[in-house]
Amino acid sequence: VSQSRYAVVLDVINSLNIKAELSGGIRTDETLERALATNCDRVILGTAALEDPNWSSRVIKKYGKKIAVSLDVRGETLAARGWVREGGNLYEAITRLASDGCALFIVTDISKDGTLQGPNFELLEKVCNFSDVPVIASGGISSIADLRRLVSMQDIGIKGAIVGKVLYEGAFSVEAALAEVK
Repeated sequence: VSQSRYAVVLDVINSLNIKAELSGGIRTDETLERALATNCDRVILGTAALEDPNWSSRVIKKYGKKIAVSLDVRGETLAARGWVREGGNLYEAITRLASDGCALFIVTDISKDGTLQGPNFELLEKVCNFSDVPVIASGGISSIADLRRLVSMQDIGIKGAIVGKVLYEGAFSVEAALAEVK
C-alpha cells in the first residue's frame, strides 16, 4: 500500500460497515504494518510469501489469522510477480506455509481467472485434501451453480469464494449470491 493510497484505503474501510481484505504490494514490515493499520480484517500476501520464505514465516507466526496467502497456480506451478514468473511447486509451498501456521489460502487457477468457465474444482479438491488450511476459491466462477458446488465443498475446506467478472457481466447479483451461500 503506497502512502498516497493508504489514506484512501483507510477512509473507505473506516467509513463502511464491512469486512475488508487488503492485498497488493505487501512485501516488507513497513508495508505490512501500514496495511494492518487500516483496520482491515485480513492482509493477503502474494509474491512475497513465495520469494521471501523467512519474512513470510515470521509475519505469519506473528500475526496469525490476520494473514492469508494467495496462491496463483498454473497447473501445479505457482505464478509470481503478476503471473510472469514461476514461484515453485504448489504443494511444497502449501507444506511450508501450513507449517508456519498460515490460517487461510486463496487459490486461483490463473488459466480460469476471468474466463467465466467455472472454477478448477479438481485443483480446489486436491488442495483441500492435501492440507487442513481453509481455502477461498478464486477464478472462473460463472454461475450460481458454481457457488452451490463450492458450498457443497465446505466439509473438505472451502471457506469462501471470490467473484469478480461474473458480477460485472451481470450473470447474477451480489444479493443472489449471498442468498445462495447463507
